[in-house]
Amino acid sequence: MKKTILYITTFVFCSTLWAQEPISDSASVKLDTLPVISTPNNPTTETPQTTTSPVIKPEDANKLVTRFAKEVVEFTKGELISNVFIITNNLATTQKFYIDFTIPMEWKVITKNHTLYELQPGDSLIIPVHVVPREKFKGNTRFMFYAFLSDEKGKSLGMNFFYGLIKKNIRWAVTVSDNKIYIPNKVESVPFSIGIINESTEEQDIYLTATSFKKNILIKDSSDIKESHFPINTTIRAFGDTTFNFNFHRFKEPRNFKLLDIEDYVPYSTGEAKKYRLNINSYSPNPAENKKFRTGNNIDFIELSDSWEVNKYGGMVVPLIVDANIFNLLGDQPMMTLNLRGSTFFRDSSMLTYQTQLTYFSNYFTTIPYEQAMYNLTYYHKKFYVQFGNVNSGLLGTYQTGRGLRGEYYIGRNHRIGAFYVASPELFKFMPSVYSYGIQHFYENKVIRLSTVVGRSTDQIRNTNTEVATTNASFKFLKNHTFGIRLGGSHYLQNDSNYSKIGYLFGLYYSGAPIKNIWSVFLNGNYTSPNFGIFSNERITANFGNQVTVKKKWIIKQQSNFYRYKQPYYSLIYANYILNNQININRTTRTNLYYNPFVFYNVSRIMNFDVHSRGIGFNVSNYQLDKNIRYFFNLRSGYNKAIDTTSENYFFTQASTFIQIRTFSFLIRYNLGNLSMSKQSFFNNSKKNPQSIGLSTRYQYHFKNPSFVYQQLASYSYSSFNGNQFNITPELMYFSISGWRFRIFAEINFSKDKQNS
Repeated sequence: MKKTILYITTFVFCSTLWAQEPISDSASVKLDTLPVISTPNNPTTETPQTTTSPVIKPEDANKLVTRFAKEVVEFTKGELISNVFIITNNLATTQKFYIDFTIPMEWKVITKNHTLYELQPGDSLIIPVHVVPREKFKGNTRFMFYAFLSDEKGKSLGMNFFYGLIKKNIRWAVTVSDNKIYIPNKVESVPFSIGIINESTEEQDIYLTATSFKKNILIKDSSDIKESHFPINTTIRAFGDTTFNFNFHRFKEPRNFKLLDIEDYVPYSTGEAKKYRLNINSYSPNPAENKKFRTGNNIDFIELSDSWEVNKYGGMVVPLIVDANIFNLLGDQPMMTLNLRGSTFFRDSSMLTYQTQLTYFSNYFTTIPYEQAMYNLTYYHKKFYVQFGNVNSGLLGTYQTGRGLRGEYYIGRNHRIGAFYVASPELFKFMPSVYSYGIQHFYENKVIRLSTVVGRSTDQIRNTNTEVATTNASFKFLKNHTFGIRLGGSHYLQNDSNYSKIGYLFGLYYSGAPIKNIWSVFLNGNYTSPNFGIFSNERITANFGNQVTVKKKWIIKQQSNFYRYKQPYYSLIYANYILNNQININRTTRTNLYYNPFVFYNVSRIMNFDVHSRGIGFNVSNYQLDKNIRYFFNLRSGYNKAIDTTSENYFFTQASTFIQIRTFSFLIRYNLGNLSMSKQSFFNNSKKNPQSIGLSTRYQYHFKNPSFVYQQLASYSYSSFNGNQFNITPELMYFSISGWRFRIFAEINFSKDKQNS
């Protein structure tokens, strides 16, 4: 009867896995610190010497500590499962207890069960455990082995366990009927097959998946009736195989299902083949196996044209796209814009891109359209790139944009060095009036990211030279934390008066997740001194944000940003600033419905005029990808109050709604109340209750003849200050078989202000 009660107690402990004080399931004594290891038939106890006494963890003090030397033991068929059970007495009194081992039925343990042990304070007991498994079982099955401690009265003192995992040779192969399958013309579907061969000595469960980056394909079953759904779960016997037969379908989206990209629209085949790749992968559904072995294959379904003219010119060509637009053709002042662009690849995989835009607006010859033209010529190579035309130097504190040269050489994948020369529009002048030059460097690895720019700017008109150096460095430390620093310095010299000034900029950045997947933090701040670079603008910017995820459904975001700058006004200089604060609560449902209530409190000071704006808002949106339907609604309402005045809290609201159904979209915007922050506008608008409303629509229609596309834009706006405005732009486009595109459009405007009403 006593033994029966013990077994019932054992079963309860197996299901609940709890330990009663003063028992701990953790281990406090390392195996290599124990002086003697006992034999199976003669367990021994040893009292560690003072010089080798192990350090007891605080959580294991005054407890009877149990552990197995190995938490998981892998074994193969026919071999013993061996482990070591260790008990350490951290109590002040001698402990007497029984040890009982629980194993699966029909298995045997080569250790005496229900044996009484006595353990002195500070001693450790080491018991080797050997288990003989049964002969037949499936591979990669995990078993649990328990050890229970009880006193002489049958009261439980604690337990521990370890896992036994069967070693298994996992291997199979995925085959396909062909890696390239050609689709004949005017054929919508082609058959194909996927095979799996089990190359192991055990029966294997396998998940089979098939995916594609393109959405206009469909996989059906062998009967070509039902759609096949992945993943497919199958079980294959040892050295067995199986084959799945499917049918591949490619289909075109319904006409006018979504907006065409007019710039890239090509209604007729250019002779190039269309490729649809199907990626096939397989893995085990068993969590213990799915990372040990995975394999796959792929199939390219290729649709060929009737003919493909590779190159009718017999040599290398440089294609050019010419896009001319003529406006106000019947008016007094016609205007034309000419866009030239293109790109070409070379045999070494390098690429050349080129583009320019010319604007003609006069009825006489002038060089202004060519002098003010925007142009860019870039050559990309696997080891470097060179850019000519309108470029950006990236040199802070100077005029960064202009015409010039810029290039970079790739020392490695994440290591490059470059140089730049940027001038005013007078690029080809021997000495341009304004120009800058310098070098730049970039390096990145798993820990650090470093970007540095050093350069000089010369202004011939003002007779000044300015040297600038900036660097940005970010460091990844721990696992989910990144720290960054931004430094810069400049030296400005007025050559004719020897006046000079030194400026600097400084910034810090941090982003991290103190609690992974739950709490993340973002913080940055930058200061630019008034003497930095060629400008005299002191600026301070700061951003701070928190994001907390609640039960993986709700996201709470706090965002604050601060911007301070100085504004000269006649002989005065005002320190203006804007501080925005907002807290959002975000939620996205399974139906892709997103809603976001929020509260805000913003403060601004413009020319010593303070305004506090606070209120609430709500956003909701939804996008149904399969139907190409989406909508959103935004609402923001609150009160504005000018501080240090006798003005009231003035109510305001902003609302907007957007709806898109396939190729038709509609947007409405409404504003009510005073939204101005400057002193004059605030009081002028506060005397009234200003309102404005705006409506706009867009519609595109694709004719059955793919050469024709029609689209139109229409808008209407009303303001209690400015009156009514209406605009409509119908547009008809024709795409020829030879690749030409013609467009005819009209723009009609109507306006009526309140004074003429």
